[in-house]
Amino acid sequence: MTFIALLLCVASLTGQFGRYVLGIDNSKLITLFNVNAERNIPSLYAGFQLLLSSFILSAVAVVKRQTKGSYVKHWYGLSIVFLYLTLDEWFAIHETLNPALNDLAKILPSARLDIFNLVFVIVFVVVYLKFLLNLSPRIKSLFILSGSLYVMGAIALEIIGVHYFPHIYNQPRLVSQILSTVEELLEMLGLNLFIYAILSHLASLPIRTLSIEVVDESLSIKKGLEISHYQ
Repeated sequence: MTFIALLLCVASLTGQFGRYVLGIDNSKLITLFNVNAERNIPSLYAGFQLLLSSFILSAVAVVKRQTKGSYVKHWYGLSIVFLYLTLDEWFAIHETLNPALNDLAKILPSARLDIFNLVFVIVFVVVYLKFLLNLSPRIKSLFILSGSLYVMGAIALEIIGVHYFPHIYNQPRLVSQILSTVEELLEMLGLNLFIYAILSHLASLPIRTLSIEVVDESLSIKKGLEISHYQ
């Protein structure tokens, strides 16, 4: 999956290089592989990563519930969050919030979607802190690293760019596309690492199995008849 992420980013940069350096028009092929665009191949791949994460998280929650493990609701909560992120990636739900936030930004300059996302991340970390500390050291480290990569790509770099280098993001130049590609790459790498982490955690869980004993009643009756015959 990491190879696919790298391949998509290379394809996106190649298309943007052709557009801004070679003067190739914004063709459908370039848009199809642009990691900074919506409803294309990179967006479909990112949505698949999120959906797969949601599915694995729900599987962990089910196993935890069957084995009476801890933090079952937290695992279900994570699954729901990633399911929402999947829908947002595929159907751009966040775009419906942008007009309202733009109106609010006229009153409060800090009212930006990325700021709201950052606040959500902080609240999320506070709520899930005990859950995170309860994980094994290896899984905990993988969670922290993958989450850091994803947040760095999804929020941190955008905030830094908007507030400190606004001219880069406000101009349709190759440099802004390169930075956007780096952001998307960090998100995809973070998700790949997170998928590996939750798969590793799922594999380490004790899965309860059911043992069923089948009694052949006809054989028991036959043996009983044979005993009676000899008596």
